Amino acid sequence: MHLIIRPAIAAAITALLWLGSQHLFGLQRIRLMKPDENILGFFITTMIFVATGIAAAILGKVWLEWVEVRNSLRGETDSDKDEGAFSKYADERLAPTIKSSLLILLALLMAGFFFAPISYWLFGIFVTGGLAFGIGFYWEVLLDFDNYWTGVWNVDILLVPNTWKWAKGNKLRVMKELGIHPTQKDLRELTETQ
Repeated sequence: MHLIIRPAIAAAITALLWLGSQHLFGLQRIRLMKPDENILGFFITTMIFVATGIAAAILGKVWLEWVEVRNSLRGETDSDKDEGAFSKYADERLAPTIKSSLLILLALLMAGFFFAPISYWLFGIFVTGGLAFGIGFYWEVLLDFDNYWTGVWNVDILLVPNTWKWAKGNKLRVMKELGIHPTQKDLRELTETQ
């Protein structure tokens, strides 16, 4: 449900900000000349293509890793499961710089729509709110797929064989996922092996 609620809240806030900026700050009175409208249109179109391409590549990467982790746990017995693929991707996360770069591109795209010459206020609310909802929904799905252990689409921790769970590299993460607080002895063991 959080995949829809947070983007809906972001959409409502964005639409209200757009409406407020149009009336409170007088942005609706700014009329761009035809060459400026063309440049703004080119900017928005370029940002849509760039942001969509980058977003598709990032989501594709995260999706393939999620599928690898999920497939590594398929099998009737523990010996049928693929520990190598599991270990390779289980703790893999997107780098913060990739996430922040995408957020900056999406923010620039939203800024372009704030200055677009939209004459009918209801259409402006629909465009800015719809775009904010789409961006927010994409972001929620991306974050959900980026962590295989929590969220809507997750890997069931019960499918992971016990020998993998308690391997030194996985022990702290598994304890965290199960809500078990590590003891000082556990922490010492983990730091000694790293």
